[in-house]
Amino acid sequence: MKEKEITSLELKEAARALRIPPSKKAIFQMPYNILVKHNALILHKGSSLSSAQRKMVQDRVAYCVKKGLIKMEDVTAEVNLLTRMIEDELNKAN
Repeated sequence: MKEKEITSLELKEAARALRIPPSKKAIFQMPYNILVKHNALILHKGSSLSSAQRKMVQDRVAYCVKKGLIKMEDVTAEVNLLTRMIEDELNKAN
């Protein structure tokens, strides 16, 4: 017996059945480089995302690092870059 092939229509129906809210969908659709930037903002308490979205970003970054989709060095480099940018701005203000 042949297995039924999955069509794009069936995938759309499955996606609708999941009923993922737009705020969560936005996190799942973020490219890795944007995800890492948001993670850096979250670590510096500068993110404008909701608490649920912040948790999702951190969980997704941790998952991607674990699976090797994002390198830990990239995450660290982005945090360090943001730290330097904040320090530069503070030095300009003084």
